[in-house]
Amino acid sequence: MVNRRNLCLTRRLIAIGCLFASLCAQAAPSAREIDIASTSPPRVEYTMTDRLIVRLKSGHTASAATSTAQSSTASKSPAETAIAARATRDAYAEQRQKITARLQLLTSESLTPLRTMGDGSHIIRLSRRMPPDEVQAIARRIAQDPDVLDVLPDRLFFPQLTPTDPQYINQWNLTQASGINMPAAWDITTGSSSMVIAILDTGKLLHNDLAGRWVGGHDFVSLAERSNDTDLRDTDPIDPGDWVTMAESTQVGGLLFGCPVTDSRWHGTAMAGIIAANANNATGITGINWNSKILPVRVVGKCGGYESDIVDGMRWSAGLSVPGVPANPNQAKLLNISLAAGGSCSPLMQGAIDELTNRSIPIIVAAGNSGALASNYSPGNCNSVITVGAVDKNGGLPAYANTGAAIAVSAPGGVGSGATAILTTLDSGMTVPANDSSYAQSTGTSISAAHATGVASLLLTVNPTLKPIQVQTFLKYTAKAFPDAVALGSTTNCNIALCGGGILDAFRATFSAKVFLGNTPQMVANRESKGLRSDGRVFEWGTYPVLRTDISGVTRLAV
Repeated sequence: MVNRRNLCLTRRLIAIGCLFASLCAQAAPSAREIDIASTSPPRVEYTMTDRLIVRLKSGHTASAATSTAQSSTASKSPAETAIAARATRDAYAEQRQKITARLQLLTSESLTPLRTMGDGSHIIRLSRRMPPDEVQAIARRIAQDPDVLDVLPDRLFFPQLTPTDPQYINQWNLTQASGINMPAAWDITTGSSSMVIAILDTGKLLHNDLAGRWVGGHDFVSLAERSNDTDLRDTDPIDPGDWVTMAESTQVGGLLFGCPVTDSRWHGTAMAGIIAANANNATGITGINWNSKILPVRVVGKCGGYESDIVDGMRWSAGLSVPGVPANPNQAKLLNISLAAGGSCSPLMQGAIDELTNRSIPIIVAAGNSGALASNYSPGNCNSVITVGAVDKNGGLPAYANTGAAIAVSAPGGVGSGATAILTTLDSGMTVPANDSSYAQSTGTSISAAHATGVASLLLTVNPTLKPIQVQTFLKYTAKAFPDAVALGSTTNCNIALCGGGILDAFRATFSAKVFLGNTPQMVANRESKGLRSDGRVFEWGTYPVLRTDISGVTRLAV
């Protein structure tokens, strides 16, 4: 048996950042480790897309036909249902062909219909990957069709994690002193076994420390060159690895041309470890939530994942229909999306977020690893998401972390390797999985978002009626104040303008959500944190919420 506490992996990995993140030089370093703060020039070729998302005006989409077909199958036999499903798929295919043929008249660029999304949008493939200005020019031309609402580039999103050399250390990220104060929160709850948390990422591995925690799932990666398996979209969300070879990266005209050469990163499994690694099993690490199930939704393959695949995965996770995909029997109550792409929040992404928000499903996202403004990266700049920034062990600002007003709260993201990074579940396979249930030190805003996801799941355990905005309110306004981290050895201090409301505090957030059970809180924070319940009672936060018995009948708190 592998001694996982002392397992040391010698791996060469490359930090995959957002659209304009600093990337590693092509020459392999001698020590198999890459510094996230690499100053090598960015290579943007791999971020170029070869797809368009065509959204049609109301009345012209296929989603209405889907709803009708699905509602009419309730009383049908299995054979009749299968025939109806085949007829629906054929109708979609015919519609895609007709729309694409019509749009082809508006451009000299070759257009190939691919599939229909859950919201009725159509994915159309271009003849090659193109720079953003060329894609936008084609989009503008075909958007002149009277039935087209808009045409969007199908952007590629990238994981926001940086793996480093693994070793077993204490999980400082969960402590009261340097981390998110988990021990006190576990005295309140360790999570609900009936809750499902969706992780939209690279898929899952059968890690021993996640045994019994995965449930269902789906693979939404829709391009063979990126999927790295032979079956494209299917019900198997196993992560086959996302390594990129030098040959793939240097093949001019290839779909992976310009992608950073990298070993497999097992990003989805790393997120799952932070959120839900098993506790009290005498081995490995401890996750934040000890009981809830994890829904693996594979939307990222080799060198990123298409926005259209991510949006379909989001909608499916929430129980919404997606053409050609079986219904999800394990509807998620919370989503983790530790991915990012440069640019504004697209109407497609915002539409999916709005649908989930209306279903009271919080979405936790990473701020991004480009050392830039989080407002320039999606989905962290979308409305109604909870965007999470990173702090180091001292509570300071890591050089890689995106910053600014888009961030609600920060959580441990770590820096470097060893004692200043964060231990999580991984795999030693450099290409295909070794399935050895290993661990690794990791850093990045992906890790930070996973912390916030785990804590949010505890809030929803003690108060299942919370809406997304209320979850954000508790996470933000119960956070710990940023310390003078420079005095402790960090390079830069965090503050509210850069890093959100403070450092995530699991105990104060969970205790507060329980106190406000059945009531709608209004919360403000200046020097002190205060909360007003809808019954007119006021609470103040020190270590935990304290009822002000001398005040009652309050209708509003002044900021």
